[in-house]
Amino acid sequence: MKPYLFFREGHFYPIEYEDDVKAVRGALENPGTLRVVDPVTMHTVWACMNPPMEIDAWYDPVNGNITKHSDNVNMADMGWVRLHLKETY
Repeated sequence: MKPYLFFREGHFYPIEYEDDVKAVRGALENPGTLRVVDPVTMHTVWACMNPPMEIDAWYDPVNGNITKHSDNVNMADMGWVRLHLKETY
């Protein structure tokens, strides 16, 4: 058995598996795992390609700019598009 660190949002925990392949399988079977690290070498064995994210911003289609501008200014009247993306497991 070999130790691995499983990272999740805001914390991590150690767990043992026989090898890297079984550790990766364990990560895939546990939604919410962001990364698996070998604590001896600090090598990342597996990382989530699309970690959870939350974006609330404005996009200017004319200039291609993105900003997190305050809501007290009406960005929509200036032609900006509101972006609100929330990806969860």
